[in-house]
Amino acid sequence: ILYDLKWIFQDESNNKVTCNQKLIINSDLTPIFNCNDLKPINKILDGTCSIDSANLITTTPIAKDACTDEEILGIGSRKSGKAMSEPFAVGADTIIWTFSSKYSSEITVCEQPVFIKGKNAPIFDCEKLLPIERVLDGVCQIDSADLILDIPVAKDACTNEEILGVPTRKSGKTMTEAFAVGADTIIWTFSSKYSSEITTCEQPVSIKGKNAPIFDCEKLLPIE
Repeated sequence: ILYDLKWIFQDESNNKVTCNQKLIINSDLTPIFNCNDLKPINKILDGTCSIDSANLITTTPIAKDACTDEEILGIGSRKSGKAMSEPFAVGADTIIWTFSSKYSSEITVCEQPVFIKGKNAPIFDCEKLLPIERVLDGVCQIDSADLILDIPVAKDACTNEEILGVPTRKSGKTMTEAFAVGADTIIWTFSSKYSSEITTCEQPVSIKGKNAPIFDCEKLLPIE
């Protein structure tokens, strides 16, 4: 709090000298603000990979001085080190709000998470998934571990982060179950935490055996 003091010095001859002095009283009480009032900012962008900061941050939080009750506008900075005026790209960042009062020697700091997603599906060329064909010798199935699946890798359309495909089987069997002679299809799903969309690709699986069809030729009676 600021006070203006006036000092008057007077001698016995009634001569006066007047001096002004400013008195500033600061407290060590931090500005009052409930950090829980800062809700996470979550946005999903349609067709773009960034959003202007002006379109993302529409309100500035306000604290109050603990003694004077004066309003204090928060000053924002970003944990990523980028300027507040720079666009927010798809991904995660955190806004650090600092409340500083001219009447206090202490500050209040609060964090506000920001998470931006895109609607761009992960990038992967399904044509790269070649059909899997196996010929078994003397058995009718092959363990899934022996089928030797190469896990395909996609990329997030905005962050370029690698995304491992997650496999399921169209037959409804689990990926750990053996693949029997016959046909099945592996469905690869690519899901990025930075996108609301997914990419799916199919990979045909064909298992053949070397066992000849079973038939008792003696059952074929002569035709007369």
